[in-house]
Amino acid sequence: MVLCITVATLTLLGHATTATADSRGNSSVDNKEIRWEDETKFDDARKWAHTAWNNKKYNLTTIKIAPDEWDTITDLEWRDENRSDVRWVGAWGGLPGADRIYLNKHFLDTGKKYGKKGWRRKAAAHELGHALGFNHKVNGTLMSKTIGYIPANARPTATDRKAYHDLWD
Repeated sequence: MVLCITVATLTLLGHATTATADSRGNSSVDNKEIRWEDETKFDDARKWAHTAWNNKKYNLTTIKIAPDEWDTITDLEWRDENRSDVRWVGAWGGLPGADRIYLNKHFLDTGKKYGKKGWRRKAAAHELGHALGFNHKVNGTLMSKTIGYIPANARPTATDRKAYHDLWD
């Protein structure tokens, strides 16, 4: 399954979709943690996403988000794509082996439509939300399906935090 944030509407393998229930089974979480590897040029955005969803202030600490170590198995890989043929800014894909978050340089590179730090952070935090098992929520939340409706601070809203606690606590 591939979930993504787009400049217009959510697509799933090229078809418009509607939101479904949040799901532990449709996440990158393994034994209450996500172990990740990084191959993205948008390191600030990746770091922001990790701190947004692993946040003591809002008690978002049930799921540990940590780099892969020599003695752990990678659950999630951060990757860059340069795709002008799609409308997504970022995408999460559940795959055999490690799942992936893709950040689309076509939209996120410097000088591009979403090529500023704030937009990149929104995209990365949103996609990590998918890796945590969350589907799209109403506009005005971090898990909004369109990047323009995600809050400027790129942090989980009360609705997003409730979904986190409902799913993982």
